[in-house]
Amino acid sequence: MAATGNRAAIFLPHACWQFVADCAFVYRFAFMSSALPSTGASIWLLDSRSIDLAQLTQYETWLRPAETVRYARFVRPLRRQQFLLGRALLRAAMGEMLGVAPEFIALEERAGQAPLLLSPPDGAHFSISHSGPWVACALSRDT
Repeated sequence: MAATGNRAAIFLPHACWQFVADCAFVYRFAFMSSALPSTGASIWLLDSRSIDLAQLTQYETWLRPAETVRYARFVRPLRRQQFLLGRALLRAAMGEMLGVAPEFIALEERAGQAPLLLSPPDGAHFSISHSGPWVACALSRDT
């Protein structure tokens, strides 16, 4: 990890993830070892303009059947991509926090509500948000 002032750079397989914690920005580029806090909150940001088709295809495989049905119903391409990348970002961030592969993070769709974390049972609290090309996910082990 490289740091200057309150900015630090670490590396991850996803070229476009940003992780923000304790007022420090951590940009993720290529490869990294785990650097997430085990307590407190973390915020992950994703600029969807840097995601390619191969990554989208991979993230689609992480969706559970009910999520896949909802994903297929989106008519607007931007909203469809925001949904997929929100779920992918949540799974990647939570997987990193808990030491679990993203595809093993199970979510349940709930009509008119945020998704419910089914597995792992000791997961973090979370919130997903999006605006234009940006997708964000906040995680906390505490409420």
